[in-house]
Amino acid sequence: MHAMSDATQLIGRERESRRLDELLDDIERRGAAALVVGEPGIGKSALVSAMAASAETAGLTVLRAGGAPSETWLPFAGLHQLLAPRAEAAEALPPAQREAIGGALGLSNVGTISDRPVEDRYAVSLAALNLLRDLSEYTPLLVVVEDLHWLDPMSRGVLAFVARRISTDRIVVVGTLREDLRACSTTRRSRRSNSVDSTPSTRRVSSPTMHRRSIRRCTTVCSSRPPATRSR
Repeated sequence: MHAMSDATQLIGRERESRRLDELLDDIERRGAAALVVGEPGIGKSALVSAMAASAETAGLTVLRAGGAPSETWLPFAGLHQLLAPRAEAAEALPPAQREAIGGALGLSNVGTISDRPVEDRYAVSLAALNLLRDLSEYTPLLVVVEDLHWLDPMSRGVLAFVARRISTDRIVVVGTLREDLRACSTTRRSRRSNSVDSTPSTRRVSSPTMHRRSIRRCTTVCSSRPPATRSR
C-alpha cells in the first residue's frame, strides 16, 4: 500500500512523505509510532493530514485528536477527542477496564480518574490500548494526534503507554510537535514515564528546512505544566 498518492503528495516534502509511507506500508506486519517535529508553519499538519487522507482512501480507520492550550489542564481531554466517537467499542472490554475508560471519557459515574490511585490510571491506559487493538482487528488503524505539546498530561501518558505496546499490532500512531515548544520545562518523572517518544521504536520525521535539533530524541513532550501560550 502506498500511503501518499499523487493527489496527496506534498511538493517539497517527498522525503518526509516517503518516511510516513513506510509506516503504513508495513502496518500489516508491525505497528509503529512517529513524531513529526518542526517549527510553526513548517507543514507538520499538512504532512499528517495528507497521510490521514491517503490512509482513509486505502480503507484504514483513522482516529484524530489535537492539543489546545485551553484544554491542557483538562484530564483526558485529548483521549476524549480520540476515543469518544468509538466509545461503543468499550462494551467488549473487561468490566474494570470498561468502567475506567468510561470514567476517563465522562461516560460513567466513577469519579475523577485523575484523583484516583495509580492503578486506576493504569486501567485507563490498558483499556485504551485494548480498545484500539479491538478496532484494528477490523481494519488497520492510524492514530493522528496534533500539537502534542498542548495535550493534557493524562492523555500524553496514555499515548505513551500505547506507543510502547503496538509493535505487533496493525496500529500506527503519529504525532506532531512544535520544535520551539519541545524544550519546555518537565519533571524528571514526566520525562521517563509520559513521553510518546520514550520508546526506541518511535521515529522522528523532519525536513532539511526544519531545525537540525528536530531529528534528536524528544524527551520533553510531557511537560508537568503547560508552556506559556504562543501562537501556533
